Amino acid sequence: MKGGGTVKKYILSFGITIGTIAILFFIGNTFHISLLSVQWIYVNEPENFQMEAKGGLIPVAVGLILGFITDYVLSEKEKKQRHQL
Repeated sequence: MKGGGTVKKYILSFGITIGTIAILFFIGNTFHISLLSVQWIYVNEPENFQMEAKGGLIPVAVGLILGFITDYVLSEKEKKQRHQL
């Protein structure tokens, strides 16, 4: 089963990406760190309803970088295992 490892690799990389983003946003919102937090702004007027989100992109960038690193490391590990056979 060749494809099973590939699916697990992508699920793990995606999980690390999403998990890192969630943890960094949680830390930013908990400790009021503006670079790591998301701020939701609501304007609810009779004629106008607006919702705006402001937040730092650092958690997203770090999450994506860690996801790519995870994917690369798992790919290299998979290549080494194939060459040992």
